Amino acid sequence: MSEIKFSIIIPTYNRINQVVEAIDSALNQICNSSYEVIVIDDGSTDGTEKFLSEYQKKVSNFRFLKHEKNRGVAVARNTGIKIAQGKYLLFLDSDDLLLPDALKTFEKGIELFPDGEVFIGKIIKESLDKKRKIGILPKLSNNSKKNLKLFLKKKIPIVAGSFIVKKDIIEKNLFPEKLRLREDFPIYGYLICLCKCYVLDKPVVIIREHLHRLRNDTELLIQRNLLPLQILYEKLPSEFQALYSLALSREYLSIFRSFYLLKEYKKAIAYYHKAIKIYPFNLFCLSYLKKYLKSLIKSL
Repeated sequence: MSEIKFSIIIPTYNRINQVVEAIDSALNQICNSSYEVIVIDDGSTDGTEKFLSEYQKKVSNFRFLKHEKNRGVAVARNTGIKIAQGKYLLFLDSDDLLLPDALKTFEKGIELFPDGEVFIGKIIKESLDKKRKIGILPKLSNNSKKNLKLFLKKKIPIVAGSFIVKKDIIEKNLFPEKLRLREDFPIYGYLICLCKCYVLDKPVVIIREHLHRLRNDTELLIQRNLLPLQILYEKLPSEFQALYSLALSREYLSIFRSFYLLKEYKKAIAYYHKAIKIYPFNLFCLSYLKKYLKSLIKSL
């Protein structure tokens, strides 16, 4: 058997209907390299295990592993990393879809840039009404600080399914298992800063929008934004610390937006003020400024 070049890792939890489509999109790749698909069932109770068992009997490059308890997507991805045999790993969420030529696109990237450690493709966003739009992906420079700044400003849409990374890189910097929300943020920031990354010109994954209820839990809301940032900056070298104020201010803006959508306008205003105080250039983010002005009016 030839050496496995790609491992596609799909964590899932009680998403039997969606994971079928995700698995099929991963197995139906048009590429020249050997690859495997690994599904980590993170304690599902909806019949996922039985379905995956049947799949494993029929498909030679498919396997799965079951967690007895739900332990979170970070743990599930790390489990996949540990058992993966591929040189490059691709993480796919169980409700998204790889394009048929995704691995072929990455193959070409590896051929063009043999020194690359991370390769990032474009994403296609699918709205609730099934309309699709290709996301913009800027070119990365040789200046890691500039790349980090783009990432912190959410100008680099790196998400699960849109990139591959060498296994020997990611296994030294596993997903932080204490995070249940935004567990990927520290990883993506780390890769952008410290790895040789190349942006590819073709889309590779469809990210499907879903209805998510806002969590009316102040502590969880704040933890979702601030703890991942703290974990990222604990690992970044000193030359990146100068961008911490920008990073923290962007998280404050994100918290501001969440409180705004929850109609908790006084809390929203407080976090907008924090964002502006530590990074005044945020005043030029007009979409946030408009929400801030509306918050002032609605809080009267």
